[in-house]
Amino acid sequence: MKIWGGFFVVVSFLVPVMIARVQQPTAALHRLNLFRACEYGRWSTVKNLLKTAKGLDVNKHYSKFGNTALIAASEQGHSKIVQLLLTVKTIRVNEANQFGETALYMAAQEGYLRVVKLLIKVKGIRVNLQCSLEDATPHGMDCATPLYIASARGHHQVVKVLLTKKGINVNRGTRNAVSPLLVAIQHHHIKGTLKIIQLLLSSSSIDVNQPDPDMFTPLYIACQDGHVNLVAILLSRREIQVNRAIDNGATPLFTACFNGRLDVVRLLLARKDIHCNHPTKNGATPLLIASQEGHFEIVDALLQMNGIRVGRSDIYGNTPIDVARQHGHQKIVDVLIAAS
Repeated sequence: MKIWGGFFVVVSFLVPVMIARVQQPTAALHRLNLFRACEYGRWSTVKNLLKTAKGLDVNKHYSKFGNTALIAASEQGHSKIVQLLLTVKTIRVNEANQFGETALYMAAQEGYLRVVKLLIKVKGIRVNLQCSLEDATPHGMDCATPLYIASARGHHQVVKVLLTKKGINVNRGTRNAVSPLLVAIQHHHIKGTLKIIQLLLSSSSIDVNQPDPDMFTPLYIACQDGHVNLVAILLSRREIQVNRAIDNGATPLFTACFNGRLDVVRLLLARKDIHCNHPTKNGATPLLIASQEGHFEIVDALLQMNGIRVGRSDIYGNTPIDVARQHGHQKIVDVLIAAS
């Protein structure tokens, strides 16, 4: 469409309009024209149709996804048209397409700040509404809220505006309980996510320990991926549960040791409440996994901890010395023997 300099857009929009002028205008044709005008940003056409077309149903669903005129305008960021549509008394601002995506969701997803500001001012807007279907939307998000999708996409200004809305649930994300904070940390590589994390953490109702279905917490993900600055921010929270484990028993310290995140390990070991011998369900400790993976500096840091258990074995009877020897890490074997 863009290759032809907008030619296709113009044709696809003008054909129904030309037909409407030749034939007797019908309600169905007016609705179609309204949807196309909203989709392609034809403000004057929208204004004219709203003024002249009698009995016009502005909430009619079109396109293969079942979008309404308001959803279409919001998805494309046509703020002037959105503002115009919101003046219609019968407009249903929370109307969703077949995937449960509302106008607010679409605007938040695409980062259209002006549209978001317009929509959240509407009385009755449901800011915590999730997609209504169990399967994922065509955009790859599983039944998410506007705040979640904005957090995932790095739209920090949209997140900031949404957080000002009374009644916003800062911890509500997807139906399987993935929070906006967790997804922002997972998408740390996207520009704007650090600001989003700071915004979310500034909320008095934020749950920094909220896990996903597999018990992955924001701290666990940050430690796993080696984001030292995020780990430091999370550890500064009084309510942080530093030893909270996932389903298999692995703690943030364990995953940091497994992945060789030395700077993260040092931050965690500086905590007075850290459990440095916490085992997984198969009995592997942070020291055992670091020895197995050959992370010498992490092994050395763990050995400095009071109470570290060098000889503790997993359910298979393997000790840190055993796994280090099995994987050919002789330097680690030597320091473990010396510490035993």
